[in-house]
Amino acid sequence: MRRLGWLIAGVGIGFAAAHFIDRNPKGHEFFRRVNRGFEEFNRAFAVGYRNVEAEAGEEAALDEIEAALRGLADKNESAADENE
Repeated sequence: MRRLGWLIAGVGIGFAAAHFIDRNPKGHEFFRRVNRGFEEFNRAFAVGYRNVEAEAGEEAALDEIEAALRGLADKNESAADENE
């Protein structure tokens, strides 16, 4: 419980400090640059995630096609064996 109190106090002090820093033009510019960095990171992460998701979808589609072709090949072999 004591640690939770310290955590809450730290968060509150951090918000208060950020508020006072943001009042200063240089502090405001600092937070704007930090925010822009977070936005760039989020965009890059989203693009990477979409690329990996698309690759996984392509691989799954290729796996399904290969399985279907194997199934056809097995049927053709079975039909050839029956005809002999």
